[in-house]
Amino acid sequence: MVGNLRLISGRLEIFYNETWGTVCDDNFDDIDAQVACRELGYNNGIFVGSTSKSGRYKIWLDDVDCCGDENKLEHCLHAGWGVENCFRWENVKIKCNNAIEGDLRNSSGKLEILHNNEWGTVCRNTFDKIEAEVACKQLGYRKGDVLQTRGKTDTLRIWLDNLNCNGGETKLSNCSHDDWGKHTCSHCNVAGFNCSEKQGV
Repeated sequence: MVGNLRLISGRLEIFYNETWGTVCDDNFDDIDAQVACRELGYNNGIFVGSTSKSGRYKIWLDDVDCCGDENKLEHCLHAGWGVENCFRWENVKIKCNNAIEGDLRNSSGKLEILHNNEWGTVCRNTFDKIEAEVACKQLGYRKGDVLQTRGKTDTLRIWLDNLNCNGGETKLSNCSHDDWGKHTCSHCNVAGFNCSEKQGV
């Protein structure tokens, strides 16, 4: 069926014109990966880079740009079916998984946390370097820093406020915080972060 997706060793493929093809990595990011993974039956996903292993497949999509609430990748903005200016080594590779309670993800620098099977954000009023480092440690990084996100609004529920970590926690949800869903901040004042130095690398 047109628009159907599949993963072959992490390589994202999409069906169009009776043929499986690939997706170019131009402008592809975690938000696009999350839409693709949700279509594939998962509740979470990340963009992990590109792969040259495309065989004889045509590149069907380029310049994919999702808002994040689409239920199919083909509904996102893109250059048009078969319209691309990519090399064969620019095929999108993603990783899908089913996130569990308290899991984190980095959505274009914005911190998101899963609670009651719903992704939400964290107020930034007490979010400092210590909290960023705990979040990054949970995601498998050694270092973390606060990233300003002023002006970037969304419709996700705000899950946590008055978050305070001591630095020894292994999960952000283990830090002290107000009750889930209780907050005094607006959507344009949510926490952002940036991680570096992947553990085990």
